Amino acid sequence: MAHQLFRVGFSSTSVFECLETDFRLADKVDARMMVVSDGENTAVLATFDFLFLSQAMNTKLKQAIADAINIPAACVGVFATQNHSVWLGDAKDPETPTNVFLREDKILAAAGRGAKAALADLQEAEMGFFSVKPESPLCFGRRAKLDGFGAFTIWFGCKNPDFEHPDCSHVIKSALTSLANGTLYQKRFYAPTEGIEFASDVPEAPIPVPSPFYLPPAVDPLLQGMFFRTVKDKKPIGSLTRLAAHPDPSYVYGSDYHSGDYPAYLRDKLEKEFGGKALFLTGPCGDQTLGYGPNGIEVARLYGERIADNVLAALPAVTWQGDCRVAACSPLVNLQIRKDYPESKAEAREKKEQLEERFARAVADKQPLTELKRISDQWEKLECALRVYYDGGKKVDITGKAGQEFPMTFFALGIGDKAIAGIPGDSMAGISKAIRDSTLGENLIMAEGVFGCFWYIPSKAEHHLGGYESNSAIFSDESEQRIVAGLKKGLEELGL
Repeated sequence: MAHQLFRVGFSSTSVFECLETDFRLADKVDARMMVVSDGENTAVLATFDFLFLSQAMNTKLKQAIADAINIPAACVGVFATQNHSVWLGDAKDPETPTNVFLREDKILAAAGRGAKAALADLQEAEMGFFSVKPESPLCFGRRAKLDGFGAFTIWFGCKNPDFEHPDCSHVIKSALTSLANGTLYQKRFYAPTEGIEFASDVPEAPIPVPSPFYLPPAVDPLLQGMFFRTVKDKKPIGSLTRLAAHPDPSYVYGSDYHSGDYPAYLRDKLEKEFGGKALFLTGPCGDQTLGYGPNGIEVARLYGERIADNVLAALPAVTWQGDCRVAACSPLVNLQIRKDYPESKAEAREKKEQLEERFARAVADKQPLTELKRISDQWEKLECALRVYYDGGKKVDITGKAGQEFPMTFFALGIGDKAIAGIPGDSMAGISKAIRDSTLGENLIMAEGVFGCFWYIPSKAEHHLGGYESNSAIFSDESEQRIVAGLKKGLEELGL
């Protein structure tokens, strides 16, 4: 059946005024929206340049956008870009590191205005889809595997002068040395010392570490997106880009600014060189990074513009299509709280203290570093749970709920024979790859940060390898199969 005309509209609204903060604005912190319609169905993609949104706030934003343009809330996808430069505080969250808070009345009003502006911008459109694996990689895995140790998480501070070979050997050496010296917390980054050669202050590890030790290739290296132009005069309307890499290079501990991180600079360049308005979705990147060295605003600019250059290079090869059918849904998927959590906060604290004593004995007895890493991983799992999940720090109280199911709202949007799907939290790239492989292949754009933050969701292959992402995961190793099945059903509901 032929559908009525396909239309798309975009909007961009600064949300800096929605923050209660003493920090300055370094560039742009926005809410970006894309409205798509085929004359019968209308849907919205909304992105906010925050590290995360709580489940409750995500639900309110979804409803505010739906009410503003009179569509079902199930047809609205609300995403945080996982921008580490705007880490929203929560007075009830013991992990909050910042006094930056969100003014609810202002952000809901801004969301409604943004939705109306994007609806008013609707224009008859053609869509040009792209999905490419850049010849020079844009992202890398950030979990370095060392035989017998499982995974070490590498946040930042690699040696990577050519963008293509991020060497993390000095970070792993620091982590091993720290464990041997009796520190339970695994070191995950390198911050350069002013006035000395990069990484020259890192001592040799107690065991040999290959040097260089490169970060692994990204499980999900795809750069994907859509260009939109008017049907009549081929005038650019806007673009959507997706890459699975943490938006964190602008974040410097102790800095006095908020930034939109690399997505802000990517969007700026696309708007200048393609036209229209640009929207960015962060792909599932729980275990993926840009692989940069020192961080800062100029690093974010450099990587954002480099990614934009790759997006623009894909433009000449796209095939334009109009008359795209639009359909959206917000399927519920029951995830399972991990089964190995203690029944109570008191029991978790007791087990954590026992592990601390065990670790101290193991260090004194000079037990193998592999054993120290194993104890450290077990300890961190409880340490994270005590800080964040017992008593509902992340809006989930896990007391007595080990192994129980927890319903999560996902999102799926079909545009023609292409689709965009969203996973809550910070999912690992293996999950998005598994969903693509089970459904539409590269015709599916996977994004994360929809419907609230629940820390990391590891793939099944990574769940038991330790490292920050696995240790802090609230859900069990069944998450991947449940997510794949749930989104597959959602895409089938859209006729895809």
